[in-house]
Amino acid sequence: MSKPLTYRGESVDELEKSFRDAVDDYLTMSEKLGRAPQKPISRSPFATQ
Repeated sequence: MSKPLTYRGESVDELEKSFRDAVDDYLTMSEKLGRAPQKPISRSPFATQ
């Protein structure tokens, strides 16, 4: 799955809940598809090495 997670909110609490819901949905979909969740980049994409 290469679709980015999207989330929004009008307050910090709403934004945090929306983010957590998006991650939960992603993990659920990964499990249903039988795929391991992708891991985030562990270093800056702007690193020179």
